[in-house]
Amino acid sequence: MSFSCEITINGFKSDQTLTDGSEFVIAKNEHVVVTILIDLNKEKRDFDWKFNLVDRSAKLEVLVKSQLNNNSNLKGNLTINHTAAGSTAHCTFLTSADNASRVDITGSINIQKNCPHVSSRLSMKGLLLDSKSSIKQQPLLHIQTPNVQCSHGSTISSIPASQREYLQTRGLLPQTYKRVYQQAFLQNDFR
Repeated sequence: MSFSCEITINGFKSDQTLTDGSEFVIAKNEHVVVTILIDLNKEKRDFDWKFNLVDRSAKLEVLVKSQLNNNSNLKGNLTINHTAAGSTAHCTFLTSADNASRVDITGSINIQKNCPHVSSRLSMKGLLLDSKSSIKQQPLLHIQTPNVQCSHGSTISSIPASQREYLQTRGLLPQTYKRVYQQAFLQNDFR
């Protein structure tokens, strides 16, 4: 299994990392960027990560890129808690699944009472590379205060038949064009 996590705080690389059950606090004047890469092959991984924004100047960006192959399973939760007015968070999940792999992820944005002027976004995009794989993505919003800007979304797609046929007429074997398509999907950061 390949799992890597890079965290920068105000532009400087941090020694901190995420483990299962991690809880991360983003405090005053912190701009935290978290990039997570997950590559599973015949493996299983569960996660439960929480990010707490506790000051109006707290900013968080999370990008999770995962690719699953050969009957792999990824299951987990990512929660963003806004406990301060004016905090900002943007989270993007990019997930691809092939060869009977399964994905089940939930992303939650929680905005507590008396936290106006929060800006938060959660985007989940999935790519199915075969008919035996499955991706379940559930973006949730729990908003307990008015005057916030929040959005969430989830899309799951596969390689269109016309593109598969085109790539095959160009001499690419299915495993080759799947990998090319998968890499192109994961290289795009959709932010």
